[in-house]
Amino acid sequence: MTCFRLTRLCAAAFLLCLGGSGCFPVGDSQLEEQKEPHYLAGKRLENAMDYQGAIDSFEKALEVNPHSASAHFELGWLYEKVTDNAAAIYHYQRCLKYGSNANSGQADLAKIRVNFCAQELAKTVSAPPISATTQRDLEKVLLENRDLKEKLLQLQTAYAASRAQPPTNPAPPIPIPTPRTPRPAPETVHVESPRPGSGSPIPSAPISGNSRSTITASTRTHIVKSGESLASIARKYGLSLPALQAANPQVRPSHMNVGQTINLPAP
Repeated sequence: MTCFRLTRLCAAAFLLCLGGSGCFPVGDSQLEEQKEPHYLAGKRLENAMDYQGAIDSFEKALEVNPHSASAHFELGWLYEKVTDNAAAIYHYQRCLKYGSNANSGQADLAKIRVNFCAQELAKTVSAPPISATTQRDLEKVLLENRDLKEKLLQLQTAYAASRAQPPTNPAPPIPIPTPRTPRPAPETVHVESPRPGSGSPIPSAPISGNSRSTITASTRTHIVKSGESLASIARKYGLSLPALQAANPQVRPSHMNVGQTINLPAP
């Protein structure tokens, strides 16, 4: 009788060692976790939507068996319900650590929920507040950047417009004025005054000159030379071209002949 009891005690101790070391079959281990009284109480409270009560029950289940992958998974799900994504990630990761590869469905779902909770947690992270000075500097930089973009756009538009326009004719060269030649002084005609009582007419005095031009007190002329034009003659005597043309209506500027007489108007 004593030997039989000793044998039973040894067998129970061996089974406990196997259970503690994880040598039970996977399915049996998961079933044992889900038969724990606190785990069952947590499932009932979860179905009744008493999420906080369910969390307390699954936490007690972990106190009994800290390696319960099923309890960790349920806690991850519940903490996700109450939007505590950091705690949810913690328990999902513990589920993956203590869970068995045989329970691939639960492990795959835990991986998916970890990624989702991490994304939701990142949304809640806000940038630190910035000072008023930093805000002003940032606004100044943004305004300068906007102004530079507008100026760049204006330059690009002007450059494109200049490339599209046809090249214009170059401006004609500015004529260099020719120094005026001093006009010759008109010759003086001496007329003898008649003696009183003579009754004889006043003789006309001949006018002598070195050129073939006949110069009177009111009219002058010029003999056209080779290479001369109305414009060059006007510049020579300091006259305007329209005035010279008006004094010579019979002269065609393009058909002037050497030796032709040109009337010179009064300046």
